[in-house]
Amino acid sequence: MAGFARPSPLAARNLIPLVSAVILVVAVLGYGEYAGWFSSPPSGGGCRILPFGAGYECSVNFTETGLPAKAMWTVNLPGRDASSLTSVVTFDEPNGTYAWHIDPVLISTALYAATPSSGNVTVSGMSVFVQVWFTCSGSHK
Repeated sequence: MAGFARPSPLAARNLIPLVSAVILVVAVLGYGEYAGWFSSPPSGGGCRILPFGAGYECSVNFTETGLPAKAMWTVNLPGRDASSLTSVVTFDEPNGTYAWHIDPVLISTALYAATPSSGNVTVSGMSVFVQVWFTCSGSHK
């Protein structure tokens, strides 16, 4: 064909960095199968990006009122528990709905029960806050 020159092998090797840069730009802008690798967690705070494009997790915060200072209390989510000597228990969870429950707390001979003591929490792109109140339900021997 007249007017067209065949590119040299050297010219083809010089295109590799250019092609790599184009793939990176496409991934950063959110096109194609690599879109999730560079996405930010949703606004609203309390979320963190997981490595290798695995999405993100948002904090699920349980706050209690009514227990004496430094009383140990525990929140149970499927497959794991978290305890605290402060008024806050926090989990990091991806989007989804999670069942939870809180067992009564025995301090000396006083039994404290949480209200609510169980429920479901839904994570949908931002932090979730659950408030529970403990009341003394009498002495326990």
